[in-house]
Amino acid sequence: AKDKVTLDGERVELEEKVYYLLNKPPQIVCTSSDEKGRVRALDLIKDEKHRIYTVGRLDFESTGLIVLTNDGAITNLICHPRYRIEKTYQVVVRGEVNREQLAKVEAGVWLSEGKASPARVRPVARNPRRNETMLEITLFEGRNREVRRVFARVGLPVRRLVRARLGPLELGALPPGHYVKLTEADLQFVREAEALYAANKESWDAEIPAKEPKIHRPFRPKRGGRKPARGG
Repeated sequence: AKDKVTLDGERVELEEKVYYLLNKPPQIVCTSSDEKGRVRALDLIKDEKHRIYTVGRLDFESTGLIVLTNDGAITNLICHPRYRIEKTYQVVVRGEVNREQLAKVEAGVWLSEGKASPARVRPVARNPRRNETMLEITLFEGRNREVRRVFARVGLPVRRLVRARLGPLELGALPPGHYVKLTEADLQFVREAEALYAANKESWDAEIPAKEPKIHRPFRPKRGGRKPARGG
């Protein structure tokens, strides 16, 4: 922004930053490349000028709000849990939900890579005929398939999942597969989250859930297998 950078006598210009909000349909991948040749979220954005990518991911069957950009700083701020930018999902689970299950999700359950951060969960509707319950869950993490895994841990398999909100950004009436271009003003909340973290860094970092301690077990060779050689 301040320095003049040249290469072989030609000035290097900063790339224009662009931001898109997409309503991701199902069966769309959020990767930059896909070995199976599936349609990517990138393919739905008509922008051949900029090298954009998704901010975080929604899994193959999940739908809803996802941001695409070429701004790495904004991407890090949105994705890292330390900045506490909330993501809200509408989730349909199989079965009837009880208070104990909700309490476990709200407190944060243990996943394979550590404890999930606390969440807010609100029952929305119950469909006895289909044996389904709709819930709204708000959390500020974005681990791989986190919402599905959290509910699975309390015996509630997810049937449908839609991300409805990211901070103050909402899907509204945006149809699946459509997108709108965002401005830097639309993402001002991200900069505000960064400033809020800086003011509360010590206390907020202390609240981030620790990883579950690993249990070290002695090595036992498989029956009939070769024993490890000694020495060396």
